[in-house]
Amino acid sequence: MEIEVLPDEVLRNKLKRFVYDIVGCCQEVHREKGPELTEYVYQDCLKLALDDAHIPYQKEYHFHPTFRGREIQSTLRVDFFCKEKVFLECKAIDEISFHERTCPVDELYA
Repeated sequence: MEIEVLPDEVLRNKLKRFVYDIVGCCQEVHREKGPELTEYVYQDCLKLALDDAHIPYQKEYHFHPTFRGREIQSTLRVDFFCKEKVFLECKAIDEISFHERTCPVDELYA
């Protein structure tokens, strides 16, 4: 199988299109509920928004990461695993720090 190498701009646009509806659901929840609620309230609201948008997901997704191609014993959990490719973690915090950021989101949506 040959791996397709895409220019940065093409890849950025493909990623934007792929997550556009997921991000829209997140924005909808935040717009309606605002700040100051618990993470669990946002998760419940996001579940309804994803259902209404017919976006496939698994809630409370557990998996074993790999190291050197082998599965390790530790289990990780994410709040939502959308479209079999996107990890989504809800946070009820004032500011996103380096610790919470796993993707250069600012670059994707610049």
